Amino acid sequence: MLRNFPHQVNQIPKLRAALAIAGDLIATGEDISDDGVYGYALARARVYGFRGLHEPSLAQLEQRIQQEQQKPLDTQGARAFARDLRRTSSLLGFLRQSDEIIWEITETGQRVLTLADIPNQEALALWRDALLRLTLVKEDDYAEMHPARNMLRILHTVPGIEKHWLAFGLEMADDSRQELKRVLQLITRLSLDEARRRISASAYGVANAVKILPSLLEQTGLIRIERSRCTLTALGREVLSDHVVEVLEAAPSAAQRRRTRRSVYQVNTGADIRDIRRQRQGTRTGEEQVHSALQLNERTNEHQVLVRRLIDSLQHVDNIRSSADAYDILCQSNLDRALLLVEAKTVRGDALVQARAAVGQLLFYEYLDVIPETEGTPIIKVAAFDEEPGEYIRGFLEFCGVLCVVVLRSTILVPREIADYFRSG
Repeated sequence: MLRNFPHQVNQIPKLRAALAIAGDLIATGEDISDDGVYGYALARARVYGFRGLHEPSLAQLEQRIQQEQQKPLDTQGARAFARDLRRTSSLLGFLRQSDEIIWEITETGQRVLTLADIPNQEALALWRDALLRLTLVKEDDYAEMHPARNMLRILHTVPGIEKHWLAFGLEMADDSRQELKRVLQLITRLSLDEARRRISASAYGVANAVKILPSLLEQTGLIRIERSRCTLTALGREVLSDHVVEVLEAAPSAAQRRRTRRSVYQVNTGADIRDIRRQRQGTRTGEEQVHSALQLNERTNEHQVLVRRLIDSLQHVDNIRSSADAYDILCQSNLDRALLLVEAKTVRGDALVQARAAVGQLLFYEYLDVIPETEGTPIIKVAAFDEEPGEYIRGFLEFCGVLCVVVLRSTILVPREIADYFRSG
């Protein structure tokens, strides 16, 4: 479950203005723990804005405040805004409670207020340090976690990810290497919907989790966000090495193997194999262009018939999957821990070409699509043809560690190593 973090304001000048208002109220003896006192002071200072009221006059603003104050307390937006701003300033170390009632501006907070606004370099350094020190405590076991640091750790390992994945910096129970590895597995192995369901988070919760911290990290020069893609800056890398000792040095299975999520679907019988659809138009990645070239000859109706025949012949397997743009068949053995990864090829007098393509695709899918999700499970690679490829090609496949299956009109020829997984007819 994502840790709760305020999500009202993500602009440093506005946060600084809210802190200054808190300081003024405290200096005059006002109680900023009263959401109404603080919230409507923020509204009068135009730090908080009412929906539908753009650049109001003082009279219009006071009239709206009076209208808002007639509403039930839990529906008054200014009050909710005050609670969030108070907590944000507290988490940043600018505001604290000396007992259950009295609030005060900390020395760091006072320093922030005396400095010029950013891009003043000393002010930036103070905000940067406040972000990196920001601590969330897990209520049930008091475990501490530094979400901004952990977002940087995520970006160090998986550069260029979309901003919404940084929400998983708020999923970590603590700052340990084990927790970082756990969230990186979610990020690199699952789609966003699958990952958030795994941690019982709503789409709304994920969106809120990245409203504030990523923006503040960008404003303080630690990360760069371009078209929702996030990367560490040189300063971010330098700061991370100073603040965090345990960073995953390489993590090749996560960072280097991840590619665009494939459209995998579950299969029960051959009838579940989908017909080939036209490639989408528009700009395509290099990977998509290469894959489309392979499909020109491979993804024909005959190919789909071959895949359906293979699936209907399978036995002693579970969790059969196929993909419209990756492997033909992936399934789990019921007899041992192994996975079967099958690439189907229709032969038109070009068995060597098809065998060579099959080997390359099997290795590619194994490395980028299967291994990252299997935690060391043995993988049996199979190339399946719709006619006999010949001994020369069988030898080539054996040399490459690929088993050969031949699907003929009346029977299926299967090597003894995987004979238990196929019915002969």
